[in-house]
Amino acid sequence: MKEIIIKTQAELDALPKVFEEFTVIKIEGGYFERLNLVFQNSEIRLSGNATVQSVYDNATVQSVYDNATVKYVYGNATVQYVSGNATVQSVSGNATVQSVYGNATVQSVY
Repeated sequence: MKEIIIKTQAELDALPKVFEEFTVIKIEGGYFERLNLVFQNSEIRLSGNATVQSVYDNATVQSVYDNATVKYVYGNATVQYVSGNATVQSVSGNATVQSVYGNATVQSVY
C-alpha cells in the first residue's frame, strides 16, 4: 500500500485518476476549492479520521470531517458536508445528500 499526503489544490489536481498500486490519499491542510475524488484503486482520508471511498463518474464529495465515512458515490451524485460519526453510503444518479452529522447513517440514495 502506498500513501500520498496532499496539502494543496494543485497537488490534488495533479493526481492520476487510476493508481496501479492501492493508494491512500491523505488530504491535509486548509480549504480545497474542489475535491474531485474520482480515483480508482484508492482511499481518500480527510480531516480527522474521515474517509471517502469509491467516487466515480461525475460525482462530487465536499466537506467530510471528524470520523465520517462516505462510500460509493456514482453518476452525477453530490454529497455535501458529512461530519461526526455519520456514514453516507451508495449515492448515485442525480441524487444530492446534504448535511449529515452526528451518528446518522444515509444509505441507498438514487
